[in-house]
Amino acid sequence: MPNFIQGYALVLGIANYTAVRSLPETVLKDARDIAALLRQPDRAGYPADHVRLILDHDATRQSILDGLAWLAASAQGGATALVYYSGHGGRFDSGPNQGNYLISVDTRLDALRATAISGDELTAALRAIAADRLVVLLDACHSGGTGEAKDAGFADAPEMKGGLDSRVYDQLAQGAGRAVFASSKTGELSYVLPGAPNSLFTQVILEALNGKARQRGDGLLRLFDIVEYVWDEVPRRYPQQHPIFKAQDIDSNFPLALYLGGQKALEPAAALTPLQTAVDRVQLRDLIVARKNLEDLELLCDDVENEMHRDGIDLQFDMEAVGGQGKAVRVKRLIEYLDRRGRLAYLVRAIRKEYPGEI
Repeated sequence: MPNFIQGYALVLGIANYTAVRSLPETVLKDARDIAALLRQPDRAGYPADHVRLILDHDATRQSILDGLAWLAASAQGGATALVYYSGHGGRFDSGPNQGNYLISVDTRLDALRATAISGDELTAALRAIAADRLVVLLDACHSGGTGEAKDAGFADAPEMKGGLDSRVYDQLAQGAGRAVFASSKTGELSYVLPGAPNSLFTQVILEALNGKARQRGDGLLRLFDIVEYVWDEVPRRYPQQHPIFKAQDIDSNFPLALYLGGQKALEPAAALTPLQTAVDRVQLRDLIVARKNLEDLELLCDDVENEMHRDGIDLQFDMEAVGGQGKAVRVKRLIEYLDRRGRLAYLVRAIRKEYPGEI
């Protein structure tokens, strides 16, 4: 069985904090399950010694920074580096501590800058990783179950808000081959659904790594296919949570793991054929007409075209090429244009990501 020999991962989980309210033990199970699946030969296929797991009382500020330094020393050149963090995140919008922070197990809120890891420090540590590809998975704004907030751990620092904001995601994603995937938008919480063994975000990532994400028949799981699965499934199961993805300079849908240990489809070419899309075309047209103006339609075309290019499909188009007079007619022609070419799935996925549950 092949290994994903180029893969390296640092997996961090913190539930039982020294000076901050604890999180449920689910957080530790999330990290353990991610590490185990990455190491599993018949799943992600990372070599066991390429995955470092740091949990709870071992996850001090210094040990997290040391782990990132290990990743920088190990994952170089053509490597793929993965960082997974589940624990408290916090942010100050103003004052002397202004900024975003990962809260290590030994963080003290009365000495935040000296004991937590700031967004700037995290960015610098990630930039030191010379791997061609780096993906950061962040579950840093937790809830203890539907409707119950876990992130109320900052009672002695009321000006500190739970989680991280989109500015730090943009900062962390800077550079070629860098991507950040976070569990929820700023202002939302990450949930553990009743009876679920893992937090929702991590549960769906685990499903993707277990073979539920789309694959191309070549034995590999790619970044955008995992992102697409998680992006669709999380809000479908809990509409109050929407993962956020940031990337600025990614020129390909690169592999992030093996697909079921490198399992290939019996007919690889079939995996590359256009997806069949079960959708009411009239409902799709009406939704787009109601929600989009003509400028929005041009941006939508750009997004769909970029998604196809990432999959190696060289189809260039815009609303002018589609033609027609009036918004409703042009949207109808856009749907027909993509449908005739077997590419309507790309438009459907784009709309479902933006308006989950509406078609």
